[in-house]
Amino acid sequence: MTDKRDDFINSFTNGESWLRLLFMLAFTVVLYLFIAPIVLVIMVFQAAFSLVTGNSNANLRAFSAALSKYVYQILQFLTYNNERKPFPFADFPNAEPNEAATKKKSTAKAKSAAKSTQNTSTATARKSSAKKSVKKRPAAKKGRASSSNGSGGRGSPR
Repeated sequence: MTDKRDDFINSFTNGESWLRLLFMLAFTVVLYLFIAPIVLVIMVFQAAFSLVTGNSNANLRAFSAALSKYVYQILQFLTYNNERKPFPFADFPNAEPNEAATKKKSTAKAKSAAKSTQNTSTATARKSSAKKSVKKRPAAKKGRASSSNGSGGRGSPR
């Protein structure tokens, strides 16, 4: 019983644990008070830029990719999945140049494919509506239009 008590006292008075808790508190404040508003601003600017130009801003995309990695590093530290402290105690993560370019290319390809599909379906719809308007209904034959059996000239006699 005294061994467990001694272990508890040693772990509770361990300065490294308290220091880590202090860093965790600081990174939590950074995450919620600074990074969350920055992400909101990036979202607004990226949406506005996209509405105006039709494309996203490559610089904002690269910065947000690096910021996402930084948030991931903070979360890894806060959840005890990594002992390494994030920026400013380590380098700020960089987005690989190919990441932003690859995302831009895949987005451009997806937009191109969507436009192509839309154009094809619009052309097909126009053709089918044109065919429907060109088709003529067969004219009713003159002697059977007013049949006495009440079927309007269709069907067999009673």
